[in-house]
Amino acid sequence: MLAFIHIEKAAGTVVNSCLRLIFGHNHVDVEPWDNRSDYFSKDDLRRLKIITPGVRSIAGHKIKPYGDLETYEEPINYYTFLRDPITRCASHYQYHINIMGLNIPFVDWINDKNYQNFQVKKISGNNDITKAKEIISSKIFFVGILEEFDQSARRFYKRIGIDLGVAKNYKVRENIATDNNIKNMLLADPESKERLIKANQLDIELYSFAKKFNSMKQTEDNQRVIEKPSRMKLYLNILYRNTYYKPILMLYRKFCTTKM
Repeated sequence: MLAFIHIEKAAGTVVNSCLRLIFGHNHVDVEPWDNRSDYFSKDDLRRLKIITPGVRSIAGHKIKPYGDLETYEEPINYYTFLRDPITRCASHYQYHINIMGLNIPFVDWINDKNYQNFQVKKISGNNDITKAKEIISSKIFFVGILEEFDQSARRFYKRIGIDLGVAKNYKVRENIATDNNIKNMLLADPESKERLIKANQLDIELYSFAKKFNSMKQTEDNQRVIEKPSRMKLYLNILYRNTYYKPILMLYRKFCTTKM
């Protein structure tokens, strides 16, 4: 089972689009069945397998390698993409302003610890850089780098036979900002950039570690082509998610989680 750890503003939407094109309805962008849960668990996967026995790939913001998903009865292959922490953080703020409609000054936003060292938290569950490195070394079978997407896609293909690079060439909707004025302004302003750097020291260390770890790790040649991307698979994925998975999830939350 492939499990993609979707880190906000770090190629997640691009990768998810590729997975939908490759796996169709056998890829699910999952959420915990109980929306109060911090992560998608092994019990959540068991419920998903009941309604979708053929699922081969899952992804989502709630896929977290510090949970219990890997204790499921079949192997779980975690993977993710990291992004340059300073650019990612500036893009995250821009997204909150332009897309989410938040009205908050950058200084107040960057002082919120929830947005500091965001990638380390997604990997380790807290600000534990040592734990994050250990998880990358021992539990996550592949870490891609957004700034080296094509190179990472080739490495991914060699590891597991899935060609994200080919799928990315399909014209699909991606969560890419068309207006980067806020991000560019923050990166160009010395004071704002210094705040970004100060707030992401652990992320900078993790990003550097991941790049060095990738360069040292041998890539296994694997010529298996598991699936070819297809626009029809993308449509099947959308149909499955909107007419089957989401309604069942909503009903479960309404009638079952209230008793927990």
